Amino acid sequence: MSWIGTQERLLVATEEGELIEVDVVFGSRTLPHTVEDPAEMSCSPDGQKLVVVERAKNISLRRSSDGQKIAELHFPLLSDITITWFKRNEGWGVAVAGDDLEGRKVVLLPDDFSKHKVAKIPPRAAIGVDAVGALQYGRVTQEGVSIASFGKPLAIGAPSRHRLRFGGGGLLMGMAEGGVTLWPGVDRPPRTIIAYDVSAATLDVKGEQVAVGTRTGDVSLSSASTGALERARPGKVGGHSSAVRAMAFSARGRWLATAADELRVWTF
Repeated sequence: MSWIGTQERLLVATEEGELIEVDVVFGSRTLPHTVEDPAEMSCSPDGQKLVVVERAKNISLRRSSDGQKIAELHFPLLSDITITWFKRNEGWGVAVAGDDLEGRKVVLLPDDFSKHKVAKIPPRAAIGVDAVGALQYGRVTQEGVSIASFGKPLAIGAPSRHRLRFGGGGLLMGMAEGGVTLWPGVDRPPRTIIAYDVSAATLDVKGEQVAVGTRTGDVSLSSASTGALERARPGKVGGHSSAVRAMAFSARGRWLATAADELRVWTF
């Protein structure tokens, strides 16, 4: 799922391939076009375009208004897939990273998919942007965290078992069974949020709030600066009855969407 730019609307892809637009005020509608085995999706910062990764098949560029396909690239990724929009000299670019049978790769494209460039990156490396929107990547080893502008070397060594993601302000986040770890930078100590059976996590656009979801359906909020679980909602207002699969803060920071067997939108 993905919020549409700075609007209070988001797009959701179901397991059956339907694309559904959810408006937090007016409800939902099903778009006329579908996708096949959706693995990841992300709307452009201006909300006009949608990139969808179909697992082990293609990356497609679509209109966010109706899901109509504009362009497509065959790039069969299997797991640990992310989509990152970054600033280019002219407009926006998109980086799609993931694992295939040969290792971890990233493909870089302009926002019209007119050309592409493929690069191999180290195992478990995460792609993201820094505070000014430039592309960067990072990984964690026994020696600590390594973050660099994309194309410059990263530290070698066996990676940690964290599933890494970049959040707001270039903050690096790692998910593991026993919690979520945040690395504010290479010269600052990490902070760990203790939580069990973590299945999903996300950072808000400012890198101040962390949402954590578990395999039992729990949804919690934490401060990125303290690492303390401040608001645990299950048992009070609902939560989910199955594992949380995806989470996303809206660009305005007012809404949190969580997806399991059903979709919930929270305000905080």
